[in-house]
Amino acid sequence: MAAMLRAKQTWTQIIAATGCSRSTLKRIADQLKAESVMEGQAT
Repeated sequence: MAAMLRAKQTWTQIIAATGCSRSTLKRIADQLKAESVMEGQAT
């Protein structure tokens, strides 16, 4: 539970620092994940 709370605080800090909404950050994270998977397959 404490770890969840810490993660939530981290998200809040990222959102506050970047001005991005959570959905925008999720989209970015999904994009990065997809790219890293592609790179993994390419090598």
